Amino acid sequence: MKNAQPAPAIKTLKFQLGELPSFLLTYLSLAVGVVIGWVAHGWRIRRKRRGAQAAQAASAQQQQESQAGQDARQAQ
Repeated sequence: MKNAQPAPAIKTLKFQLGELPSFLLTYLSLAVGVVIGWVAHGWRIRRKRRGAQAAQAASAQQQQESQAGQDARQAQ
C-alpha cells in the first residue's frame, strides 16, 4: 500500500476519542447523515399532517356554522 496514511485522530473539544480508518469514518458519517435526514423528514411530514388536520377541522366547523345559519333563516 503505497498511499496508506495513518488514520486521523478524532478529537472533540479537549478529548481524543480514538483513531478510526478513513473508510470507516466516511461510512459512519454517511450513516449519521442518513439518520438525521430521515428524522427531519419524519418531523416535516408530521407537521404537514397536523396542519392538514387543523385545516380540515376549521373547514368542518365553518360548514356547520353556515348550515346552522341557513337553518335559522329557514325557520323564520
